Amino acid sequence: VSRAAVLISTGKHADAAKILAQLKEAKVIEPRASFLRATLESANGNAKLAKDEFSQAVNLIDAMAPGPRSGSEPLLLAGALSHRALGNAQKAREYLDTPDLAISTQISPTTSPI
Repeated sequence: VSRAAVLISTGKHADAAKILAQLKEAKVIEPRASFLRATLESANGNAKLAKDEFSQAVNLIDAMAPGPRSGSEPLLLAGALSHRALGNAQKAREYLDTPDLAISTQISPTTSPI
């Protein structure tokens, strides 16, 4: 998952998509992978697929116990950004306002990539 994130940040979306597809084919259930797939789908204009992946990410992250979730900045950010993409600004804000996360920001309920 980390490799796919680096590939996305360096503009190698096709390579990242291959890794993420392999994880999905292997039935690896990983919320950060769902978030990254959603990000790529959104960038490619596939709103329905993006929404499905963002939904899977939030379902997985929301179901986690608060301790492990709050101890992982990547999970908190994936959860916050996935909730934002789905229009759940309040839930996104809750993740960003977690004391263990080093950032806090205002999220507009009217901005959503999907």
